[in-house]
Amino acid sequence: MTRPRRLALAILFLGFMILYGFTAAPDVMTGDSAELQAVAITGGVAHPTGYPIFVMAGRGIGTLPLGNPAFRITLLSALCGAASAVFFVLLLLRLGVGFAPAVLGAVCHGLAFTFWWASIRAEVYTLGILLLLAGAWLLLRAVDRPSLPRAAAAAAVLGLAVGGHLSVLFAVVPLLAVLLFAPRAPSRPRWILWGVVLGGFLAGYLAPYAHV
Repeated sequence: MTRPRRLALAILFLGFMILYGFTAAPDVMTGDSAELQAVAITGGVAHPTGYPIFVMAGRGIGTLPLGNPAFRITLLSALCGAASAVFFVLLLLRLGVGFAPAVLGAVCHGLAFTFWWASIRAEVYTLGILLLLAGAWLLLRAVDRPSLPRAAAAAAVLGLAVGGHLSVLFAVVPLLAVLLFAPRAPSRPRWILWGVVLGGFLAGYLAPYAHV
């Protein structure tokens, strides 16, 4: 990727980070958001499915000297929302979309009411979407240039995405099917690819639960 494009993606990320940061809930929230703020700060366990990826990421960002602890956890949603805009562009580029239309699509995606709402609250949705987009991008790389490590990496991130929020499972299942039946090295039997993909997916999904 050229330097101007990398700069444009950095501006896109910073722009959404500033927008979400300034419009984010500034303190303790209510309902599930309050629970997620509390368990992320203390390292506890949220309601099923536990959301260990969010909790572990929240523990990390909770150490930053930015506002009060509750706001820092909300900032995690903003960070994931801004990062998802970048992966939105990268995914569209992999699909053959031009750079300018891809950026415009990412802007529309980031400014959509529901996504903006999820990015300014302590919720798990933007984390799940970020991992889904990153996994899909890695999947396309693995399909374009087949290799077992690339397939394993894509499957693992898709597993993390399902662990981030179960709602993405409806998108992950067909993506895994693409990966399972993707072109492979003729010298390797299909079952090796299947083992690597399914093993990577299960590792990505189950590993964060070691926190629990």
